[in-house]
Amino acid sequence: MPRTRLEFDIALSFAGEDRKYVEQVANRLQRMDLRVFYDKYESTNLWGKNLYEHLTTVYSDRARFVVLFISKHYSAKLWTNHERKSAQERAFRERKEYILPVRFDSTRVPGLVGTVGYINLDGVSPAQLAKMIKTKVGHIARPAFWPERPDKLYRKLAARNLKQCEQVDEVALSLFDALKLMTPWERRVIHLAARHGCTSHLPRCSHIEVEYLARLARSSPDEILSTFARLDCLGITSRVSQEELHEVGQLGPAGRLLEWSFRPRLSRRKYGMDVVLSVIDIIHEHLCPSCAPRAFKIMDFSILSGLTGLSERYQTSPQVRHRTKEQKINS
Repeated sequence: MPRTRLEFDIALSFAGEDRKYVEQVANRLQRMDLRVFYDKYESTNLWGKNLYEHLTTVYSDRARFVVLFISKHYSAKLWTNHERKSAQERAFRERKEYILPVRFDSTRVPGLVGTVGYINLDGVSPAQLAKMIKTKVGHIARPAFWPERPDKLYRKLAARNLKQCEQVDEVALSLFDALKLMTPWERRVIHLAARHGCTSHLPRCSHIEVEYLARLARSSPDEILSTFARLDCLGITSRVSQEELHEVGQLGPAGRLLEWSFRPRLSRRKYGMDVVLSVIDIIHEHLCPSCAPRAFKIMDFSILSGLTGLSERYQTSPQVRHRTKEQKINS
């Protein structure tokens, strides 16, 4: 089934008597920015539709997974049995995991074999179940997404009270607005400059050798300088200096050093480089080396929140992380 047909990440099938618990799960999933089919969310859309046909389509074609909330009430309802049969038709057709049963009790449901794994809801809170569902759904690309509460960013920057968190939000949202106005190429250059640059001059600026950045970006030094010049209107200021350092690992006589900084708009803070570098560090700490640059390129910052983000299962090896730190020190 083509991915474009999937309108929902999760469809919830339940009896009305169990709504109190299910609604808490639905609200939690919605806060995780998952697309949830829950009847109350769809009341306007369902108005006037042939519900038999529409629900058949939803539960058999338009969701990534269906969660069945099984109880003594569930098995006795006409509509829940219709939803279950539609979901089972999809599972039979595709022969892969699709139905996720959760149980309030041990009621037997027709067509649901006992060998299918399920979650016993005894002692499982709605928040815990929502977290399990999010993990099952897995990572979802969210282009141009900024989480409502980037708690991982707050911790990274040691923002412990409301005022400090608000200051981080001001700078971070200013950065997000600037990135939205950049081209994918410009975001790639910013990502490379931040990832491989030297941070010894924080919070004022970061710096990196122009020729080294050009090689990383597979471009020319002139194009790198031209790119940074274009970003001045977005709060990215830069200047080039000639350095003549002779220590091991430092620039040679011909080295040109690009010094750049982010000055957030509509913020009380003069500089925002610590926020820029922290955002990129968190992305690379939780995503694999292939997914991290792509997430920054498409501006998917869901990983900054423990609620919306999902870390990659396979992390970068310690050896690779060590080499990356050395590159940052030597640049």
